[in-house]
Amino acid sequence: MRCKHYIWLIVLGALGCSKSADVPSEKIPNAIKLISTEREFTADDSIVFKFDGKTAKQLLLIQNGWGTIALQPDSTNTDLTFTLPQTITQKSGLAHWSLHYQKTKVAEGSINILPSKTLSESMESYIGPTSIFADNQDEAMIVSLPQDTFGNPLPDRTIIELTEKFKNVQNNTSMPIQGMIAHAYVGGHSEIGELFLGTSIENQVSKEFTVSVLPTKSADFNITMERQHHFADGNQIVSFTTSTVKDRNGNTIADGTMVNFVVEDSSGNQYQTYGQTLNGIAVGKMLHPEAPTQWKVKAHISGLSQSNSLELDFEAAVRDYTVHVSENGRTITVGPILSYMKQWIPDGMGIYLEIKGPDGELLLTQETTSRKGMGKFELPENMNAHENTMIITVAGIEKRIEGTIE
Repeated sequence: MRCKHYIWLIVLGALGCSKSADVPSEKIPNAIKLISTEREFTADDSIVFKFDGKTAKQLLLIQNGWGTIALQPDSTNTDLTFTLPQTITQKSGLAHWSLHYQKTKVAEGSINILPSKTLSESMESYIGPTSIFADNQDEAMIVSLPQDTFGNPLPDRTIIELTEKFKNVQNNTSMPIQGMIAHAYVGGHSEIGELFLGTSIENQVSKEFTVSVLPTKSADFNITMERQHHFADGNQIVSFTTSTVKDRNGNTIADGTMVNFVVEDSSGNQYQTYGQTLNGIAVGKMLHPEAPTQWKVKAHISGLSQSNSLELDFEAAVRDYTVHVSENGRTITVGPILSYMKQWIPDGMGIYLEIKGPDGELLLTQETTSRKGMGKFELPENMNAHENTMIITVAGIEKRIEGTIE
């Protein structure tokens, strides 16, 4: 019995020392070749990759300018084929592919997809600036991005037609595509007007664009004046009118251009009035002065052009007037003030009063305006005109009345 036990122990030991059977591993396929021979397609073509192997958990990676996508073999076919989705086939450009089995790349290559022959109906186009000057040099640029029906840019050297219409002249020129876009410079006119533009290729067209050709810098111009009389009555209006202001190419400048009229009197004081052009002509207006003087008038368009110079003389509208002081010395009445026609001066003429003390110091200044040829001043309670010197000025005529009480 003991001998049998030893025999079983020897047998079990022998079995324990024997090698275990190896688990068979999956065999990596040999090098796989692409059977499909076509390497160039048109957008939206049906693209199928067929390889000379069998389906065995391979993975096809496709990489283009839009990203990377992983595809599994077609499940309906025992042959190793891959059908590319529209997200790949409708995008033009170079696409790189690589076939992977487990973690091993077994084949790779690339294909080129051309834009579709079917074009989009509308063409993206841009233009700027939308206004230029009529100086034979200023230009705008038009840029077009023609695409096929899937939004792919068309190939370089494809010709785009540019239509340009200015006044009664229409021209068609060619714009070749370079780097997905076609562009051209437009303008360079010496006349003002509207420039109409559009681009097209076959049935694909852009919208219509408009570029305004505006007058350039204004040239020097002339001014004239018109007035009812030459008296300094502070009531009538002098009108200054420009000639038709044009640019250096003879185009009438734009409406609304500001013209500045500068007036300098014989005392060196300067006054300004403004006018905006309408059909190239600007008008500025200014009230007559209230005192005799001479005006020198000149107009300019800031920093661009200027006019001739005019001289206007104004005579005194008032010859003389009377001044009456009340007994209490607090009310001063001026008038009647008569004009050059021996009638009351117009209402609103300025009357000015200065009160000076015995030592010549200025105590008070007041001003009022005429009404029915008269003017009146009321002095403060603590001031008496009879004790001081009065200086009254009307229409440039000054009267000095010395105090009568010492």
